[in-house]
Amino acid sequence: MAAGSLLSPACSLLRRLPAAPHLSRSARFKRFDRVRRFSTAAMSTPSGPKEAPGNNPGLHTEIDPATKGYFLQQTMLRVKDPKVSLDFYSRVMGMS
Repeated sequence: MAAGSLLSPACSLLRRLPAAPHLSRSARFKRFDRVRRFSTAAMSTPSGPKEAPGNNPGLHTEIDPATKGYFLQQTMLRVKDPKVSLDFYSRVMGMS
């Protein structure tokens, strides 16, 4: 999925959020620009978008019949110690 297609729903959501009363108009725009720049930078790598099939070796393996037709889009993990958790999930679990 292209970064632009992900960015437009996020932008429209940010526009619908109520303005913070304690921030000046220029400060609100600066905050929005910072979010927008971060989002577009986080969605791609020098080799292309993170979602590109070439960057996902799991797409090149055969599909297990037990999970055919099932696609996990996202999940969330809460951690207490990020350094210990990063080591565990990357080294032990093989996540990247």
